Amino acid sequence: MCDAGLVGMREPATNLLCQGMVVAETFYRDAENGGKDWFNPADVEVTTDERGKITGAQLKSDGQPVMIGPTEKMSKSKNNGVDPAVMVSQFGADTVRLFSMFAAPPELSLDWNEQGVEGMSRFLRRLWREVRDHVAAGPAPALDVSALTPEQRAIRRKLHETIQKVADDIGRRHTYNTAIAAVMELMNALGKFADRSDAARAVLQEAWSSIVLLLNPITPHISHTLWQALGHAETLLEDLPYPKADSGCAGTRHAHARGSGQRQVARDDRSAGFGHPGRHRTGGAGRGTSTAIHEWCDTEEDHHRAGTARQHCGGRMNTFGRGLMAMLVLTIAACGFQLREARPLGKALGHVRIESADPFSMLPQALTRALYERGAKVASGEGASVLKIIKDEALTEPLTIGEAARVQEYRVTLRIEFELRDASGKELLPITRIERRRDYRFDETQALGASAEDERVREELRREQVYAVLRALEAVE
Repeated sequence: MCDAGLVGMREPATNLLCQGMVVAETFYRDAENGGKDWFNPADVEVTTDERGKITGAQLKSDGQPVMIGPTEKMSKSKNNGVDPAVMVSQFGADTVRLFSMFAAPPELSLDWNEQGVEGMSRFLRRLWREVRDHVAAGPAPALDVSALTPEQRAIRRKLHETIQKVADDIGRRHTYNTAIAAVMELMNALGKFADRSDAARAVLQEAWSSIVLLLNPITPHISHTLWQALGHAETLLEDLPYPKADSGCAGTRHAHARGSGQRQVARDDRSAGFGHPGRHRTGGAGRGTSTAIHEWCDTEEDHHRAGTARQHCGGRMNTFGRGLMAMLVLTIAACGFQLREARPLGKALGHVRIESADPFSMLPQALTRALYERGAKVASGEGASVLKIIKDEALTEPLTIGEAARVQEYRVTLRIEFELRDASGKELLPITRIERRRDYRFDETQALGASAEDERVREELRREQVYAVLRALEAVE
């Protein structure tokens, strides 16, 4: 907005998070006019095998079979929308909220299924039961860290490792599903902790209170009730500070975590150094000493930070890494391929504005990132060329149908049409059409789900699309 001259200050947003779609099963019958009549999942009765796999479906109203289509985003056209009010009335709002956060990362599609909601309901019932059992044993004494046994320190260490991970997953990475998974892992550890001494109960009191606060943004209703049951005064949990990892936790040391300036609680084990999973780094002259550095390479920025850390440790690439890189380059050359740098973009693309007829399309965002990485300024304003996306289609259609009327093979097609004009409206690149398609066979015994496979194929085709668009734009002077 500042670049467009609409405001006089820089935009406050520092991150763009594009949310994924909610997808569900589709059911249909072929109509006489060649089209399809779609039926809502609530109107269809499905049969499953012992593993929960759908083996058939029939319409409740007439008892006749219906075809099982691909899993697609909820829409009126496919009539596969699910009213969350039904689930809320059956399981409660906290359960539905927890399932929505846990089922998938926010940027990916969420495969809606009732079995997953039931699983989250069982988890909350377990949380309620274990807190109830803890409270029934009576008030917990004050925590004395210096009096803890090694087992009690290990549980408390696990608690603060979880607090650190949840805070990073929610606050920086926005991966709410892994944050919830970390709390589940902590609860599993607490379930195996059989010590019920006064010191152990003090650790458990801290753990259950922290779990309630960690889950409060996702499950506020049960968290509010359990907070009072644990003996705390009634208050809005939103007014309380979010749990912080105890940097003075007994039996811990600190390691730099992801270059964020925060500290990460790490185990105080003499025999093992901390590093990338699967690696063990030792250093120092004495036996049993270790140097540790965490290399979390989730993004390009993290790779850069890890590289800085490697320079701090000596900046050496191991022999296997150098050999593998050399082998890769030689293999590519032997196959007749030639590595070349991307051609620079012309002056007309030094300042460009992207227009799209579909405001919900992911293509403009992908193109914006790609052009920005190539040095282009993507913003509105005077003198900007216009990259207009005229058509942007993504289709998934069934090709073959197997047993139990189950679609087994799909075709994914991504099709775009675009043109480029300068600020005066002069045509720089005529209407260009790029189409990418791929057929894939869905094997339920090997893949996570039809929606996940479809999402993966679309991502690959989208990257190919963006690459093809950039190649076309390179021809513009």
